[in-house]
Amino acid sequence: MKQMRKKDWSHELTLAFAAPAPKRKEAFLKTMPVPQLDPWGFFFTQLQYVRKRTWIFSIFILLACIGIVRFASDGVCWKTAALLPFLTLITTTEFARSTQWNMVELEMSCKYSLSQILMARFLIFGTVDFLILGVIIGIVSTQSEFYLLRTVLYLITPCTMTAALSLWIIRRTPRNESIYFCAAASAFISIAHDLAGSSGAYFYHPDLLPVWEILCLASVCFLLKQGKELLSSARKGQLLFIH
Repeated sequence: MKQMRKKDWSHELTLAFAAPAPKRKEAFLKTMPVPQLDPWGFFFTQLQYVRKRTWIFSIFILLACIGIVRFASDGVCWKTAALLPFLTLITTTEFARSTQWNMVELEMSCKYSLSQILMARFLIFGTVDFLILGVIIGIVSTQSEFYLLRTVLYLITPCTMTAALSLWIIRRTPRNESIYFCAAASAFISIAHDLAGSSGAYFYHPDLLPVWEILCLASVCFLLKQGKELLSSARKGQLLFIH
C-alpha cells in the first residue's frame, strides 16, 4: 500500500513540475547572433593561445646563438647547430600541450576541425622557427668558415632531424610521457652533434657533404610524412595519441 502511495506521489510530482513544451524554439535560436570568424581571425586566435614562455625561450635560444657568434673563437657553426634542436623542442612542447593535458577530445568538438587546428599550429610554429632560423643563419654566416649554402645545410639538418623524430615520438608514446621522450631525443641530437663537431674538422669535411645532403633530405621527407599522417588521422576523427 505504501509503495502504491509513493508511486502516486511520484506521478503527481512529475506532472506538477513537468516543464512545458518549448514554443517558438527554432525561431528564437535563429534570432541569436552567431559570431563570425574568418580564416585569418581563426589563425590569430590560435596565435593567442601560444604561451609567453614559448616566445621567451625562443628568444633566449636566439640570443645564445648570437653570443656564440660574438664570443666563440672557433667552431661557430657546429656550436650553434648543437643549440638548434632545443628550438625545435620548444615548438614541440607547445604543439603537444593539448595532448599532455588531455585536451584533444575537447578540441575535436570545436567548430573548427582538429586537422584545421593542427594546420594552424604548423603554420604558426613553422613561420616563427623559419624567421628565427633565418636570423641565426644570417648571423652565423658572417663568422662561419663555410660558404652560405653549406652553413644552411649544417644548421638546418639538426632541426629537421629533431622535428621529424619528435612528431614520430608524439604519435607513438603515451600522452604524459611524450614531452620527456622528445626532450631526450633533442638532447641526444644536440650532444651527438656537439661531440662530433668538437672531435675534429673531418665532421665538416667536403667529402662528407653528400652524407649531410642525404641526411637532410631524408629528415625533411620523414618530417613531411609524419605531418601528413598526423593531419590524415585528424581528418578521420581518430585519436592521434596513445593514452
